[in-house]
Amino acid sequence: MYNFSGLKAIYRQAYLNKEPTIAFEVVYEIGRFVFMMFFSPEDEESKDRLFLYLGRTQVLLSLKMYGNHRNGDFKVYLNDSDELAIRRELDIQQGINPFNVQNVFDYLNANIPQHYPLRESVEVIQGRQAELRPHLRNVIDDEEKIHLIGPVRLPAGKKPREKTLRKLYLYIQAPAGIIVQLIDALKAVNWTLAWSKNPPEKQRGLLDIINEIPR
Repeated sequence: MYNFSGLKAIYRQAYLNKEPTIAFEVVYEIGRFVFMMFFSPEDEESKDRLFLYLGRTQVLLSLKMYGNHRNGDFKVYLNDSDELAIRRELDIQQGINPFNVQNVFDYLNANIPQHYPLRESVEVIQGRQAELRPHLRNVIDDEEKIHLIGPVRLPAGKKPREKTLRKLYLYIQAPAGIIVQLIDALKAVNWTLAWSKNPPEKQRGLLDIINEIPR
């Protein structure tokens, strides 16, 4: 068991800001460890999971988290397969170099950022879009609909779903700041985005879409 207690600050920040998506990368030796958490109310399958993407070997570990996260408990358990994947990420061969996963996790935990705006999470996911798409199907809605159409007014009492807005991170190439601006504009008036299985006849820029949203 290991407790990634270093997540407490950015988890609390994301929770209070109602931005329930966290993604950041920590480099350890030759390994690239991408931490991801998705914890909106509709994230039934992922809200208590730590997704640890091993960027060099392109393997995703889905680790069940235990404990009260707002109190700083993010306890995970590794099985033999998880530990072997981490060895391969670090190119550690059995019996040649000493390996202690506790030491690796201590380093990763100590290097978790303590202030982390949504824009930076968007940038991390965007930077690995093609790699992450097959692994993150459960954190978006209607995975076959990946072509952005435009903004849509929601019925009274409805709010935009994070699982719909996250498609922007995985399928749209645009500055992360513009994506966050669009998300903020949609949430401010309870609008969402329409997506299609087929590309639209004319591709629209995100700034044009932002300008369609009432203020």
